[in-house]
Amino acid sequence: MKVSWLFWKTTIFLVVISYFEIYSIHCNQQLPKSVLKVLNSPLKPHIVVPVRSTCTCGYRPMGQVKIVGGQLSEDNNWPWVVPIVSVANGMADQFCGSSLINSQYLLTASHCVMNIKPEDLANYRALLGTNSISNPNATVAYLQEIKMHSLFNRTTLDYDIALIKLTKRVPFTPTVRPVCLKQAGAPYVGVAGTVAGWGSLQKGGKGVDKLRETKIRVLNNVDCAKNYSATGVQITGKMLCARFPGKDSCQGDSGGPFFLRNRNTNIFTQIGIVSFGVDCASPQYPGVYTRISSFLKWIIDNTQDAIYCKKSF
Repeated sequence: MKVSWLFWKTTIFLVVISYFEIYSIHCNQQLPKSVLKVLNSPLKPHIVVPVRSTCTCGYRPMGQVKIVGGQLSEDNNWPWVVPIVSVANGMADQFCGSSLINSQYLLTASHCVMNIKPEDLANYRALLGTNSISNPNATVAYLQEIKMHSLFNRTTLDYDIALIKLTKRVPFTPTVRPVCLKQAGAPYVGVAGTVAGWGSLQKGGKGVDKLRETKIRVLNNVDCAKNYSATGVQITGKMLCARFPGKDSCQGDSGGPFFLRNRNTNIFTQIGIVSFGVDCASPQYPGVYTRISSFLKWIIDNTQDAIYCKKSF
């Protein structure tokens, strides 16, 4: 069968066009500073993320690698952990934690911010670059907007995730740096990570001034659901459970990050958000966290006006 010259011309043209499309994607690092990088991630469809190549997410300064059963964190050990404080009474009262994930957004739990009205945002602050709530040298950031997940359930605490937009972009320094969100290795069963916050050291106690941290280990959701079966609490796929004997997050730690160290690096990735539990460090009931891997697309879709560090996803 004879093939027309027009057919061959069309085929050659399509091959050439495809070549230049692929070349342009792989060479986008030569474009201007703010570019849109198409990630070949496990999520489908592909996600478009604003990327900035001059910073590294999740990097912790070298140092020793109360939350219940935990220890004081070294100064600036975790430069992405951020307390949210109320200043309505003239003092900085910490009530929830959060994490810096890019140039202008904090990640926290919806139950932390569900009662904050837009007109009351002026009564709250985020303190960056500090381990101490009372540190006069902390970088103070103002809140502009709260974005709660539309499916958040106040009763079951499913979809317990929210974004806080700051009024200005945050300059990254050795003490102020976003955490990574790339979820390689999910669902992380059996993996140990760190949870950090300013919550109380025991049930019913008061929050602390200095950041504390502790190690906990991820559990299988099926086993976690069995632990909670008698309470009527449903453990869903959007949740992640973790515990370690005598160690846990507690009141005031809500919204804070649960993160782990990437293998053979000094880079850390957040895999959970402190959500809820029964008592604190209870041997029967593990702590429950919002599972970050279930919300990557939602996070990216709602932060398109921010700048992420390279390898954030």
